[in-house]
Order: sequence, then structure tokens, then C-alpha cells
Amino acid sequence: MHDQKGAGQMEFIYNWILKLSFFAVLGSMILQMLPDHGFQKYVRFVLGLILTAMLVVPVLELLDKRTAFEEIYHNSVYKIQVSELEEKSQKVQEEILRIDGQNDENTSQNRRIEVEQIEIGKESE
Repeated sequence: MHDQKGAGQMEFIYNWILKLSFFAVLGSMILQMLPDHGFQKYVRFVLGLILTAMLVVPVLELLDKRTAFEEIYHNSVYKIQVSELEEKSQKVQEEILRIDGQNDENTSQNRRIEVEQIEIGKESE
């Protein structure tokens, strides 16, 4: 049974290295195909972020630490905090709309033009 676990880990590491190699080749091809050198720094940054994620996630899986991060998101305290933030956000949006509506009423009252008399007709020559 110990050999099966070791073989599974070796296969996992082999697949991980294979994916990293493929990503490195693909990233190099993308950088070579860019026409402008100005975009290369942004593309390198994004590729670096992806590579970092590709390196960290499997290490966390091997150390069984990924489940600890997933438990945080499924925690009831986390869900309560998210719902409280959503409620506060909704109240702020309603307050902004209320204030914006009052500003629209004030500006429309300030722009009101009163007309006492309108004459329609042809001027005599």
C-alpha cells in the first residue's frame, strides 16, 4: 500500500512538472509573438502570477493545507460577515441614490423658468 501512495505522488509530481514545462514553453511563444515590447512587461507580470499559482497550489495540496483555506470560505462566521457587508453595501447604494435624487430635484427647481404670457402670431408689416 505504501508503494501505491509513493507511486501516486511520483505521478502527481511528474504531471506537475509536465504542466510547468508546457506553461513555460507556451509563455515563451506568447512573448515572442508580441509585436510591441511595451506589452511584454505586462504579459510577463501576468505569466508570473499564473506561474506562481501553478507552483503554490500543488505544494499546498501535498501538504494538505489547501483544505484549511477552503474551510475558511465555508465557515459560518465568514458567511455572516459576507452577508453583513452586502447589507451595508446595499444601504450605502440606497443612500447615494436618495441623495442623488434630492440633488436632481434641487437643480430642477433652480432651473425653473416662469412664463407669464406667450403670444403666437404673425408680425404685421
